[in-house]
Amino acid sequence: MTGARRVLLRIGAALVIAGLAILSVGVWWVTSLYQSEQADPARADAAFAEVRARFPGIDPAFHIRERRLVIARQPPTATPTTAAEVHMLVWQPRERMLSRVAVPLWMSNIATEPLPLEALAGVGEQGVGAVLEAQRRGNQLNVRISDLERYGPTLLLDGVTPDGKHVLMWNQ
Repeated sequence: MTGARRVLLRIGAALVIAGLAILSVGVWWVTSLYQSEQADPARADAAFAEVRARFPGIDPAFHIRERRLVIARQPPTATPTTAAEVHMLVWQPRERMLSRVAVPLWMSNIATEPLPLEALAGVGEQGVGAVLEAQRRGNQLNVRISDLERYGPTLLLDGVTPDGKHVLMWNQ
């Protein structure tokens, strides 16, 4: 084997190893954004009450009405204090599953399409297919991350989806 061929093979192997490392880190990072646990209704109620206590007297910015996400209050006109993440707490009573999702707000630079809220709760169990399936069904509970960012740290949503999931969302 010639020297040039050996160098090309080493470069190719290094690129494959680097690609696998990047892919592994990416998978780890995405799965770290989602946590899910079996919980009884009392545990779910306590988790929701704990989050609501952080925002006393603040009404949510959005409501769920007739399968649509409706703006209840506009973002402040003054530049809000910067929030780093949008958090979701989802209670699925039929499955007795309590899920937590945290999405960094810097992702608004990458994810410019509206994201289905119901699908975000299922990403940990169903993967990216949950988002694609919700978009295929024409899910109307959509929101852009950049829209959420404009609200700053606040309570964004406290409602029940048409299929009975209780969703609490806030910026922090």
